[in-house]
Amino acid sequence: ERTRNNNHYQHNNHHHHNNNYINNHNNPTMAKNPIFAIIWLVLLWFVAWPLAGICAAFWIFLLPFEACFAFLKQITTFLEKLITWPRDLGAAIRDCSSNFPAPV
Repeated sequence: ERTRNNNHYQHNNHHHHNNNYINNHNNPTMAKNPIFAIIWLVLLWFVAWPLAGICAAFWIFLLPFEACFAFLKQITTFLEKLITWPRDLGAAIRDCSSNFPAPV
């Protein structure tokens, strides 16, 4: 009788665990739309990469002077966000995200 009860307990426990697994992995999320991946790819190609390249040149030039002029810190921080925007766009492309990957 004890073995039967233990098996019943294990069977119920196992079944309960599977329900938790199913419930935890069925979160209501939006479906991925490959159209957004194409939009973000075009934005990356024609806007983000050229902008990041231009900003990188200014960032490299201004960075050493940041130690002398404190106000440059805000400028270089802003430029750094624009320089790293392609990374955020890459993640949006991978995820086919409908959320705009804003640079700042």
